[in-house]
Amino acid sequence: MIYLGFSIRNPFWRSRMNDGFRNYLSWEPSISENKFITFEITRHWYYLFKLNLNLELSGSDHAGPNIDIELFGYGVSIALRDKRHWNDEEDRWYLPGESIL
Repeated sequence: MIYLGFSIRNPFWRSRMNDGFRNYLSWEPSISENKFITFEITRHWYYLFKLNLNLELSGSDHAGPNIDIELFGYGVSIALRDKRHWNDEEDRWYLPGESIL
């Protein structure tokens, strides 16, 4: 797994503020039986700048490469996700019909 992240928090943001989180676009088309693409455009004032790159391909629920870029509260996120959940005990994806609990 490779994860790179850099962010600059907005010093004027306070948790008690109603920052007006808004999801302008959320699109999740399937591209195969187990894979889908996620594309989102959002607004959230917590960061002035944020860049995250995650290349985790397995080992967690819905793993897949993604990139998040946020500038002055407006963000874009693009990901290629897996629809399956990860079985930590057996180090593999859960098989269809297996309980995840």
